[in-house]
Amino acid sequence: MKLVTIDGREVAGRPGVLLDSNQVLDLSAAPSTLSESQWIPYSVVSILAAGESGAENVNRLVQALDSIDAAEKAALAEQHVLVPLAEASLMSPLRRPGLMLISLSATTGEALRNRVFIKSPNSAAGNNATVRLPKSQRSQIVATPLLAAILGRPLHEASEQEAEEAIAAYTLIIEFETVDLDADTGAGWRGYVESKQFPESCPMGPAMVTVDELPDPAHIQAAVSINGVATANGPLLHSSISPAAVVADLSSRYGFSTGDLVAFGTRVIDDSSQEVPLRVAVQPGDELSVDLPGIMSLSSHLAV
Repeated sequence: MKLVTIDGREVAGRPGVLLDSNQVLDLSAAPSTLSESQWIPYSVVSILAAGESGAENVNRLVQALDSIDAAEKAALAEQHVLVPLAEASLMSPLRRPGLMLISLSATTGEALRNRVFIKSPNSAAGNNATVRLPKSQRSQIVATPLLAAILGRPLHEASEQEAEEAIAAYTLIIEFETVDLDADTGAGWRGYVESKQFPESCPMGPAMVTVDELPDPAHIQAAVSINGVATANGPLLHSSISPAAVVADLSSRYGFSTGDLVAFGTRVIDDSSQEVPLRVAVQPGDELSVDLPGIMSLSSHLAV
């Protein structure tokens, strides 16, 4: 299933599910109109935390929706319980992420090395968000699409198997960073991390896709376009990088909670080659789109 967070008067938004019909069902309102369940989720994170029962409850509501007639569906549409994706106002699927880690993983032979930094939760934004760029006119803006795992249970000092079982869903993020053309090149790691923290610098979603629908993330291809022009394409993960192995390694140093996010900015190094993520330069006024064919598309508008 594809879970989304619907924008509304609630600060935390409302949990929803993106249907195969390309419509969004508001799960917080559905129990009052669909008789199959009286279960009301408070957020997408509460669905993940419920594990199999959470997924079963969502599927039960979707099945109940499939069983009603066109007039009843029209009534749901009038109540804005069921809306087309194009008309839905969505936040980032994780409205307020807890721990957001961007892992810069590398392999040398059989060894896995993780260098990681924390991304500010205040940088999260939704689909079609306007990314307000820093005011410095001498900054170059670079965007990198990344695949991110969302944890469905707490995790610490975990084995790779435990980490695999803890990954509940995946989502797409676009990570923006500034490169100050006037800055001293000796800024180092601190400058690198701080260049990635400005508001809306991490658009996410529009949905999180549960692992049962995305069993092999290594084969996900991304197509990047700027202002409608194809710019770059390729895999988001190198086949030698295992998300579960990365999460397990990080869990030896970090304690994870349900709803935490780990994104994979992989750099794969061996004796003959070096592979880096898709990266594109953008500027104010651009519209950046990343498409994962058959899975989801994420767009951002850049402004000063």
